[in-house]
Amino acid sequence: MTPEAAGSTPASRAARAPRLFVVARRDLPVGLRTAQVGHAIAEWVLAHGAPPDNLVVLVVPDRAALEAVVARVSGRVVAFREPDLDDEVTAVAVGPEHWRALSSLPLLR
Repeated sequence: MTPEAAGSTPASRAARAPRLFVVARRDLPVGLRTAQVGHAIAEWVLAHGAPPDNLVVLVVPDRAALEAVVARVSGRVVAFREPDLDDEVTAVAVGPEHWRALSSLPLLR
């Protein structure tokens, strides 16, 4: 029996697909924030290899909130520190196993 015949649709399979989560700071200007997301993904690739096919970008209000995210998760986490901002944490890439710890964060819009 195919998964579709058993009640599993392509959409429900996609909902379970592994995701890379990137958390960025809302207090950064839009262009800088976008660059930090890219830096976090690049650091993830250097540390862990290719990311999952699905990317979810979340946002927190400021540096303190981002540091709290880092403190909440462990394992496959890459925090990017921007040299031009005195090495402040500006974005974090987090493995799919931490989705529950991130589930209350809003999507970046």
